[in-house]
Amino acid sequence: MSEQLLWVEKYRPHTIADCILPENIKGTFQEYVNRKEIPNLLLTGSAGVGKTTIAKALCNELGADFYIINSHWPDFRADHFYEALDWYNKQDITLGG
Repeated sequence: MSEQLLWVEKYRPHTIADCILPENIKGTFQEYVNRKEIPNLLLTGSAGVGKTTIAKALCNELGADFYIINSHWPDFRADHFYEALDWYNKQDITLGG
């Protein structure tokens, strides 16, 4: 049985090159990939501008794990964020080679 995905997930860009962005912004994100280094980022903007897409594309290209926390989820509580951080800090994770 094939995996069923939401349309937006099935067709979401998986690389920085596939993202539709102004060239100067795309170049900035591509440079992070080229350096194999993601700085601390705070992505802001209204719904649908591509914050999650660009974050997933960065992680996909670098082979990094990610955990999505959306503060707009109806049942979101700040302790969800701290639980996720606690889980992440207990993992043996390395980026790159």
